[in-house]
Amino acid sequence: MTTAYLVMYGTNIRAVLIYIILIEINMPSPIANGLSTDHPIPGLPFVDDTHLPLDDPRAIEATGRDVAPDMWGRWDGDLHGEWWGFTTDPARHDVEWVVRHHPDRGRSVLLFHGNDAARTMHEEWDMEGPLLFRAGGYWWDGQDWFRPFQIYDAVNGCYAQRRVRSATTITAAQTLADEPGNPSAGTIHDIGVDFATLTPSAWADDLAAWALRRTEGDALPLDRCVIGISAPELAGDRLLGTAELAELAGIAAGTLRAYITRGEAHVPEPQAVISSRSAWSKPVAEDWVEARHRSDEAVAATIPIEDPGLVDVRDALTTKFESYFSSPERRSNFVLKRRNSEDLHAISGDLATIAARNLHELLPTRAIATTVVRALVQDLGEQTFARTPIETSPWLGIDSSVGIMLDWLIRHDPNSARSVINSVMWRAHEQYDIPPALTLRSIGQALALDGRLPQARYDDFLERLAPPESDGQ
Repeated sequence: MTTAYLVMYGTNIRAVLIYIILIEINMPSPIANGLSTDHPIPGLPFVDDTHLPLDDPRAIEATGRDVAPDMWGRWDGDLHGEWWGFTTDPARHDVEWVVRHHPDRGRSVLLFHGNDAARTMHEEWDMEGPLLFRAGGYWWDGQDWFRPFQIYDAVNGCYAQRRVRSATTITAAQTLADEPGNPSAGTIHDIGVDFATLTPSAWADDLAAWALRRTEGDALPLDRCVIGISAPELAGDRLLGTAELAELAGIAAGTLRAYITRGEAHVPEPQAVISSRSAWSKPVAEDWVEARHRSDEAVAATIPIEDPGLVDVRDALTTKFESYFSSPERRSNFVLKRRNSEDLHAISGDLATIAARNLHELLPTRAIATTVVRALVQDLGEQTFARTPIETSPWLGIDSSVGIMLDWLIRHDPNSARSVINSVMWRAHEQYDIPPALTLRSIGQALALDGRLPQARYDDFLERLAPPESDGQ
């Protein structure tokens, strides 16, 4: 897991700002800034990268791709001049460079240890939006700051984007003005440096040396070079500790520590590590709680194991098996030592339980799910021709047979039903411009009429499927 660096700058008011290195969920830690970066990460040393063709993504890929068995390179881009690439360093194959280039916002150049760390970072940058990450996954799109990606919107096929309120971007110019540093005392390391023993103690001096060595011409002005983020929610006195995060999530602090140790439950990276203690912003913690509320496990838990139809199938098959074995000839052939009715019922029940627990092998649940999707979308679409304007409708009618099939799927396979409903919300919106909220209300009404579970169960189940709020879409 990544270690966060808390950097103080003199006695200026900005000294209380918390600068954090790049962190994402399961994200590898960079070990250095490249000299040519426009957006240095505080606390990391600077390494000379001028031996690399950083202005040409194809050349970056060619530097490492298929050159040697322990080297690799790749680049990707879009039609707007943005690109991102990585390569193994040609001088030492145990480290890798990643470059993220934006035609107007400059570039980030980071160095990682090997073992595909740079490849992972390359993939994280290969998404719409983020230009750089700070503060445990907070990211900047060139204008606004957003909180870490945690809540997946299955209807729209992307993560919800949560904008940071009252965020301020901290630039290199501001940082150097607060703490000028001594460029002659700063260090720009050669690629051959021993990173295991490299512990910069005066990063302000290193930053000053970086600023002095920057290439003229294409170099981004220092007042546009992003160092970090300041926001009220990241103030030190507002951060939550482990115990507070666990309380917010409704779990024991020991459970949370176990999750972190084992890398489970998608616990977000901390926004700071202060005196060896992790600390999270409250909005990030709340997003994590919401993500847990929407998880597959939480959705499935709304339909307990005694409800999904297992009992119904078991009871039905037990009766059938008992009838089958009630024939004297069959009983003598199959249950020679089980001639009393109690033993017969127990054996029949065992057989029925086996059948019920292997329901997916007995029934084509995937085909059933696909059929339900198509039927629901068709029913909803037909309703749009009869109701104008559609937005004022409290709900749209769904055929009783379709509602019964959806209810069966919910009771037998809640997560397949979740996928069905997400797909229906998306398709109904794309094909008929039906708002997802209206689709969800209509499904809820159908289940209220034709479902076999208590209404509270359906309400809990559907509430977790509502598309999350997002600021970026």
